[in-house]
Amino acid sequence: PAIIIHLDISGSMSGSRITEAFKGLVLLAEVCSRLNLPLEVISFNSKARLIRAWDEKIGEEQRDRLARLLRQVEGSTYYAEALKLTAERLELMPFRDRFLIAISDGEPHDEDEVRRMIAELTRRGVSCLGLGIGPDTSALRRFFREGLHEATPSQVAVELAQLLDRLLR
Repeated sequence: PAIIIHLDISGSMSGSRITEAFKGLVLLAEVCSRLNLPLEVISFNSKARLIRAWDEKIGEEQRDRLARLLRQVEGSTYYAEALKLTAERLELMPFRDRFLIAISDGEPHDEDEVRRMIAELTRRGVSCLGLGIGPDTSALRRFFREGLHEATPSQVAVELAQLLDRLLR
């Protein structure tokens, strides 16, 4: 399987939310690396950025790029652009089983487009899951049928590990 992580780096993710989400991301990246599982990371706030392509090796440049995410927390939650980038990148991913895990603390500002894009990715065989960090994230269920919502920031790494375990079974 291939894992695609969408990490919300909007302003509301500042503080413990981004710190714990980042720890979970690092844990997942290391596990995927050791199991030789392809991992792609896309961050989003007011725009989307490819942080790690699935076919890149984890090295110092990769680690630096991931670490810079902690200093890029700002802006609003526009999520559709990250989903569109993933739809484009799917053409380059020669994997049958693909899992998208969105890590966020809130609802996107572009709800209609997000719903449309998640439906499109699902039709294309991508399993889409949401990981809502913090209170009042149960509304993410409107976008992601599967996942975990209202997780405390300190639960994120544990929940991601358990989620990965379930995905691989």
